[in-house]
Amino acid sequence: TETHFLSAFSKYVKTDDTLVLAVSGGVDSMVLLDLVLAHHRREKIIVAHFDHSLGDENQTEIEILSRSIAINEISPSK
Repeated sequence: TETHFLSAFSKYVKTDDTLVLAVSGGVDSMVLLDLVLAHHRREKIIVAHFDHSLGDENQTEIEILSRSIAINEISPSK
């Protein structure tokens, strides 16, 4: 639950920490990204993605992730 997430998150992550989130664009990664966005400063979040080129579903996930990065004004990794 979100309460469990917040308990662990606040225990290990400080306000000024820069976070690098490895996300695939799948449901679990996007939920993690949404939770972190709701509870951490956007300028302290970097999203890292590796394209495994696993087919059409992978391309859809990349598009969803790209839109989320743009909408939330997150710095993508380079």
